[in-house]
Amino acid sequence: MTYTTKNYELAINDSGTITVDRNGAELFQLPAIIAFNCLKEEAEVSRTCRISERATSSETRFSLEWDSSSWIRKEVILTCSEDRITLRGKVKGMGKRIDRISFFAGKGRRNIDKIYAPRFDWSKGIVLTHPDDKESLSCHQWLSPPPFYYGLKSGQLWFGAGIAAGGGEYNFISFDYDGEEGMVFSLAYEGHCKVDGEFESPELVLYMEGSESENDGLFLYTGDLTDRGLIKREKKEIPGWWREPIFCGWGQQRLEYRDDHDGHEMGNWINAGDYSTRLFYERHLAELEKNGINPGIVIIDCFWALFPSFAEPHPNRWPDMRGFIEEQHEKGRKVLLWLTPIIHENLPNSMCMTVEGRPVATDPTNPEFLEFFSGEIKKMISSDEGCLNADGFKIDFTQDIPAERGVFRNYLNNRWAIISEEKDKNYPSIDERDELVKLHGDIWGTELIKAYLKAIREPMKKAKADSLLITHTANPYFSEDVDMLRLNDMDGTSPDVLGIMQNRATIARSCNPQWLIDTDNDLMINKKMWLEYIQLQPLLGNPDTYYATGIAQSGELFNDEDYAVLRETFDRYRKELKSGIYAGRKLAE
Repeated sequence: MTYTTKNYELAINDSGTITVDRNGAELFQLPAIIAFNCLKEEAEVSRTCRISERATSSETRFSLEWDSSSWIRKEVILTCSEDRITLRGKVKGMGKRIDRISFFAGKGRRNIDKIYAPRFDWSKGIVLTHPDDKESLSCHQWLSPPPFYYGLKSGQLWFGAGIAAGGGEYNFISFDYDGEEGMVFSLAYEGHCKVDGEFESPELVLYMEGSESENDGLFLYTGDLTDRGLIKREKKEIPGWWREPIFCGWGQQRLEYRDDHDGHEMGNWINAGDYSTRLFYERHLAELEKNGINPGIVIIDCFWALFPSFAEPHPNRWPDMRGFIEEQHEKGRKVLLWLTPIIHENLPNSMCMTVEGRPVATDPTNPEFLEFFSGEIKKMISSDEGCLNADGFKIDFTQDIPAERGVFRNYLNNRWAIISEEKDKNYPSIDERDELVKLHGDIWGTELIKAYLKAIREPMKKAKADSLLITHTANPYFSEDVDMLRLNDMDGTSPDVLGIMQNRATIARSCNPQWLIDTDNDLMINKKMWLEYIQLQPLLGNPDTYYATGIAQSGELFNDEDYAVLRETFDRYRKELKSGIYAGRKLAE
């Protein structure tokens, strides 16, 4: 059986192996098998397939019915169209928990030179992997998660492989690539996909047009999701203040802490959270004002609150926080609060996800937690008496959601836990225990992050319609949940900081071109790099300085020339906004 278009030729033999050629040259030969492996069971074996074909004017659909060692019935649907090849599977079984779904499971070959992963990396802007190696796009990465798409380079052209799923179907924690024996793409459900009857997998889509750059295919993928109605990019009104230049105090908190501790952070940057104080922020802003620099948005960074999920400010650090916020309002500024929704400190176990009875994180599916958290969000945002009257949030550490096997299996009982990678303090992997992480609902992975953002966004917008939500969830599935995408921390020691941040901005725009971009500014190794990046920022999004008097890492203090660069950057950016230019593009584009 064959299918031929201008972009590729596909042949499928009686054993269910597909061969895909382009212009007479083989791209890959792979088994049209989807393995649905179950938790605590032997790996599924698929034997003997029966193939049928159905053609229409626009596509040909091949149905492969496989005999399975794990499932009562299993069907793989391979659909070929002009510029796409899609693969999805259906299974039937009872009392099964899917651990991992693997597409093209088995041995194969491919004529692929490089794999592009559009994810966060400390040292590289374009993350390229050898096709024999492994790669992951995971909720546990700092862009949490990145787009579920891989670029595949063959010769001079880039093809692509991406996951297409509907709302509520993202219950996997990662989309992984394994090139050890072929070209296997898989989704990690970690046992949190229960099947009692029939189940249908998301689609793996191969984009076969061929493009000249790795990111062209990424834009094609996210556009395809939009065209199919799988993600929403509804145009919304953007308040003018959302595009204002930003001062975020985190880098300055680190500098102040180092000044008091012989230039060190005492082995843990979390210590700098103690320097989120009204006194310091007033001092930082006064220094900027003295030098003619006027940020329109001020972000009060961690840890301003007494407890992370609560609206009560730390009484010693932030006496009369509302008074500070309203002073900024009088100066024409808006104030955002740092917030991570996952830490369960000072909450009852009944509001938490648990492992073997011990709480690990707040539970965004739990009605008791949602009612409590909604009230706290209102207290942070509302202008009502007794509330803080803030203007939105910078969301952080969504990459720390619970996992059964992931990098961050931490008991998130306080602020120190969000960066702990000490394996002896983790809860055990599911391979070492009998029960899954327990939560009220039945979602997992990416859907957990979606639920956390909904738990913040809905009460936030209800309390103040023009409030702003900044996240670092650079995935098109969050298109409707995010107002501004934060590019996240950088490694100032990298020789390509500017390239790294430019590509992160490109990834963000591919997810939703309407998102504004917080260019971020932390972890600069020295003043030279800070100056270079500050001047690039207006081409990427909102300029954002994390520093008011100097650079934490190097201890270098700003002089008049440095302040002049920052002032001129903010001024030039505002002038471009007035002429209808944002991030180097006309606002109508």
